[in-house]
Amino acid sequence: MRTVVHAPIDIAGQMGALCEGLRRLGWRANGYNWFSTYLQYRGPIVQTDAYELMEVCEELVRAADILHFHHGDTMLLEYRDLPMLASLGKPMVMHHWGSDVRRVEVVNQRQKHPLPPGYFTSEQIHARLSTVSRYIQHAIIQDHELYEFVAPYYRRVHELPLAVDTKAIQPVYPDPDNREPLVVHAPTQSAFKGTAYIEQAIERLRRRLRFRYRRIERVSHATAMQWFAQADIVVDQVLCGTFGLVSIEAMAMGKPVICYIRDDLRPTYPGRLPIVSANPDTLAEVLAQLLQSPKRRRELGRQGRRYVEQFHDMRVVARRLVRIYEEVLATPGDAAQEEARERDTW
Repeated sequence: MRTVVHAPIDIAGQMGALCEGLRRLGWRANGYNWFSTYLQYRGPIVQTDAYELMEVCEELVRAADILHFHHGDTMLLEYRDLPMLASLGKPMVMHHWGSDVRRVEVVNQRQKHPLPPGYFTSEQIHARLSTVSRYIQHAIIQDHELYEFVAPYYRRVHELPLAVDTKAIQPVYPDPDNREPLVVHAPTQSAFKGTAYIEQAIERLRRRLRFRYRRIERVSHATAMQWFAQADIVVDQVLCGTFGLVSIEAMAMGKPVICYIRDDLRPTYPGRLPIVSANPDTLAEVLAQLLQSPKRRRELGRQGRRYVEQFHDMRVVARRLVRIYEEVLATPGDAAQEEARERDTW
C-alpha cells in the first residue's frame, strides 16, 4: 500500500477530495492544510499551521512514498525543505491552481476585459517556479489554461480535473414550470469572477424579465451548496476564460451554468462541456435566453450532471492521479536532485 502526503494549502477543498478518492482506491493519503477560510470545507485533512507542520515535517516525509505539494508551496517556508527532500530522493509533484502561476499581464494582452492583479508579480512567479522546478520535475494543473505558464519550467505537466464526490451531491434539476427562476452567483473573489459585470447584466434584465437574483458571499461551503440546490441558473465567472469549482458543483447538482470559456480552451476539455459561455459583452443576452428557456435549463442541468459524473467524480479523478503518481515514481532524479543528495542531509 502506497502512502502520499498532501501539503500545505487546500484550494477549494480539493486536497480533501483527492485524499478521499485515493483512500477509496486503497492508498494511504493524508493532507495537511495551513490555510483556513470561511468556506470551512469538510474533508479528511488536518488543519495546521506553518510552525506545526515544520515540527512534524521530517516524520511525514520519511513515511511518504510520494509528496504532493499544492499552490507552489512546500512544507517549509522559503522552500528550505526542497534540497533536503531531493537529497533523500523523495518523489514529489507540485500542483498549481491558478493565482500562484498565472501571469495576469500576459492574459490581459489577449482580452478586452482585464483580470485584476494577482497575488504575485510576474517576477515573483518566475522566481518561485525556477526554485521549485530545480527539485520537482512534475507539475499538475486543473486544465490547459495554466499550461503556458508552467510548461517552460517542468519536465512534465499533467492535467487533472477538479474533483467532487458526486455520490454525496443529490441533483435538484430546475423546475421548468417555475415562473420566477432564481439566478445564483457565488464569488469568493468578486474582481476575479467579474461580479460587477454580472450584476450590471442582472440590473439590465430586471427591467424586462421576471426572475430572482442572489449573490452568495462569505458563507460556508455547506450554506453555498444549499443555495445552489434552490437555483435555476448558476453564473460562475466571466473573465478568466475557464471554469472553477462553482461550475463543477453546480453541474453536479443538476444546474445549468454560465461561465466564460475561451474558444481556444473548449477543445481541450474532455467530452462535450455543457457550460454556456458568456463574457461581459454577451452575458445579458445569453442569460436572457436561458431565463426564457425553462426546458433548456432542465436539459442543461441533466447534461451537466452526467458530465461531472463522467469526468469529475473523485473516484475517476483519483484513478487518473494514481497514474500520474506511477509516472512520478518511475522518473529518475535529475542533475539538481543528484547534486542535492551529495550536499544535503536531514
